[in-house]
Amino acid sequence: MSKPTSIPSPVRRKALNQLHRIAGITAGGVLLYLLFTGIALQFTDELALGQRHISTSVVLDWYGLKAPAEVTGNGDVAFIGGQLYWRDTRIAEVSGYLGSLKRDALIVGASPGAIWFFPERQPEALEIIALRGTVSAIGAHEGRIYLLLDHQLHRLDEALLNVEAAAPLEVAAPVDIDWVEPDLLAPAATAVYREYFRGYLLTTERLFQDLHSGRLFGPGGVWIVNLSSLMLLVLSITGLWIWWRSRAL
Repeated sequence: MSKPTSIPSPVRRKALNQLHRIAGITAGGVLLYLLFTGIALQFTDELALGQRHISTSVVLDWYGLKAPAEVTGNGDVAFIGGQLYWRDTRIAEVSGYLGSLKRDALIVGASPGAIWFFPERQPEALEIIALRGTVSAIGAHEGRIYLLLDHQLHRLDEALLNVEAAAPLEVAAPVDIDWVEPDLLAPAATAVYREYFRGYLLTTERLFQDLHSGRLFGPGGVWIVNLSSLMLLVLSITGLWIWWRSRAL
């Protein structure tokens, strides 16, 4: 005599169907979310996500990204937190800022370990020349550019390519050199450059990575994404169970 097939009660069937629907809606939403963020990350190079930056204040505040309080500069050159700006254009990352001056159509400046220069009309063409030693000041006298390199007076040649020791007579009268002294920018200008600075701290690629993993929402976001992904497994199990029970009826 065959054993009668057990028939689930209407209450159990309703509960199982309800669980299946909830799992399906949740899994579908999570799948769309992961698909959207994942596809973007698959084409990071093509979309240049690593070169694009987020400048929205709300997002930057969410990450807690802040800019240094002080901005120094002289002329149209400004420096904040390792970033060098010409007017409103970010042109390079340098180790520090000792000042800059204009020579013909070139802007020439110095950092503790290098000198750099760029055409006034083409700031993105900036060139950096690393130096052996530490620069502590940059100045000018009678059309020549001078440096204090390891506390010794040096000057740039006419082509601005080589650094040479100053002549004895120049060393004897260093007070004639007009040394550049960068100033702290006014609060209004400082606020502008602080926003420029923050705008380069977060790439679009990083934002999508944090969205995809749930890290954008903290540890809880990671757990929510992981647990929601498990709903795909629940959906599969409940679907198989409903199918198997329907065959048994």
